[in-house]
Amino acid sequence: MKNVVFVMNNIGDGGAERVGVTVAKYMAAQGYHVSIARMFSAYNDYSVTGIQKIITLPNSSNKYLKHFKRLLAFQKFCREDHTDVVIVMGVGDMMIHYFKKLHPKVRLILSERNDPGSQYSVDRVLGKRVNRFLALAERVVFQTEDAKNYFDRSVQERGVIIPNPIRNDLPEPFSGVRRKEIVNFCRLNKQKNLPLLFQAFEKLREDYPDYTLRIYGRGELKKELTELMKTRHLEGAVFLEDFAKDIHQKIRDAAMFVSSSDFEGISNSMLEAMAIGLPVVCTDCPAGGARMMIEHERNGLLVPVGDAGALYRGMKYMIEHPAHAKRMSEEAVGIRQRLAEDMICQQWVNLL
Repeated sequence: MKNVVFVMNNIGDGGAERVGVTVAKYMAAQGYHVSIARMFSAYNDYSVTGIQKIITLPNSSNKYLKHFKRLLAFQKFCREDHTDVVIVMGVGDMMIHYFKKLHPKVRLILSERNDPGSQYSVDRVLGKRVNRFLALAERVVFQTEDAKNYFDRSVQERGVIIPNPIRNDLPEPFSGVRRKEIVNFCRLNKQKNLPLLFQAFEKLREDYPDYTLRIYGRGELKKELTELMKTRHLEGAVFLEDFAKDIHQKIRDAAMFVSSSDFEGISNSMLEAMAIGLPVVCTDCPAGGARMMIEHERNGLLVPVGDAGALYRGMKYMIEHPAHAKRMSEEAVGIRQRLAEDMICQQWVNLL
């Protein structure tokens, strides 16, 4: 039996965390001794059935003291747990860097969960540091080839492509008359470019005033987006809701799912919307996850990043061509087989 520890920010409120918990639970069901070390305890949205132990690493306002305290606590836990493998749902940080230096026999698997070009091109010092972190790992999991190819050859040689799994417990696709509501569920941060979605939806309302936009999520831009909604006089037409554990039941009969992100790894919300049969309009954003999964006009619509007009036209097309929208949504459901949870999680097990 291998003792595996997953390291993640928290147990909820994020795609990386959702994937981490899904893979951790699968490994536990396969007989592995699995624990989770989290950085924060703010959210506990995801079921952790089968996980042996969950610890929250210490924090500090002093970043150097924070890394030191976390390193000591993590080392102590791994010694007591007899840890064989550490899997980080992210590229790691100084704590993981020094842990690997001090414990070279513990296998380290890191995972890039976003678009590295968008994150590190503007901060080349950080990019070089991340390359050094990743080069310490035995394996590095990427979601797309574009993400893997961003890094140095030493990192690429350790790289493996594993897309996100589709959950087994999603509701069946809806087949009746859809509500006149456009939905998204995501973190409320800059990356998602929700102001662009507001702008495109405002234009759509000129043609279809009976449609609404409902966004589910948490994040640092909640207050700013609420103010923007008021500034654009979209009260009563745009609704910002909290994260919902039963989100898929809430949205399965919506008119469509629309993602306006500037960049993503592979968007879990996009995949899950496709899997429950929603018509999907999505920006063709780096690192290429959307175009890996969506074949334009066959199982969804791709539009250029940052183009409010194109996003508006994509939504309008779905409304004005309901038969084609239905065919695309029926094709999109095939993502369930392509990314079946057991098949994708087994790829993670194979890394052990």
